[in-house]
Amino acid sequence: MPRKITVEDLITFKTSVLAQLLSRVVDASVSRDLGLTSRQWRTLISLYRLGPSTPSDVVRFSHLDKSQISRAVFEVEQLGLLTQAVDPADRRRSIVSLTPAGAAMVERGLHGTQSRQKTLENSLSAEDRVALHRILDTLTAQARAMLADVRADKD
Repeated sequence: MPRKITVEDLITFKTSVLAQLLSRVVDASVSRDLGLTSRQWRTLISLYRLGPSTPSDVVRFSHLDKSQISRAVFEVEQLGLLTQAVDPADRRRSIVSLTPAGAAMVERGLHGTQSRQKTLENSLSAEDRVALHRILDTLTAQARAMLADVRADKD
């Protein structure tokens, strides 16, 4: 007789719980330290990493929904942390860029991010950290392939 699988045994359940817990930590920390929402923060750090980009580029990089990025771009622009300009190569698109104040905000926020990262890493041995990164990379690649398959089945 096959072993009964409990919800707690599912990789998807465990990673969803972990992602939700870490998201709540980031939400609370970013709100307290920077006065931003996590959506705004992810938009800023995406632009910090990508440089001037289209909102679609930010969507692909951050894995947030297009509507979340559109709203965050508007909100963060109002705060003076990014600018939008018409893309000279395609006037139908906009290019969003961090302002100096936006880059400074990201630099400040990265200190908190590094502190949270260190706390997590310190809960693992050096070998476990290496294994975790390898496993997460493997699972991420597999999840991307699974998503592509699901999307292909819809078409």
